[in-house]
Amino acid sequence: MEREIHHGIYLPVACHALLSLAGFWFHMGLHPPGQSLTFWWAAPMSAVSFVLLPLLFLNGKTVGLGVLMNGFSVCAGAVGMIFYGFQHPPESGLIRDVLSTTAAPVALLLAKLFLAHQIWLESRGRLV
Repeated sequence: MEREIHHGIYLPVACHALLSLAGFWFHMGLHPPGQSLTFWWAAPMSAVSFVLLPLLFLNGKTVGLGVLMNGFSVCAGAVGMIFYGFQHPPESGLIRDVLSTTAAPVALLLAKLFLAHQIWLESRGRLV
């Protein structure tokens, strides 16, 4: 028996997709793939988050896989950004610049965890 997706799931899925698209644009601006081969990992991860995860979230049979993939990509992205931030700190060294270049993007990425949790609960009919 196929699970029916509740209509309340569309808003968090759309928000998740928009955050993923914004992350893609953000990465392309800060780390153009043409500059270094190490910058190429962000584009496929963003594409998966923007294209594949919403499709998984909207299918009752695959929502769990989507939540799991989202968790993996968020953890990998946060660790990668923090690692990169420690390797390339802002020239000014001001805490304000550190927070804006590393902590703010990580916080935006972590928001995707909360959206995926909301999607999971909504898909299970726990939020009405």
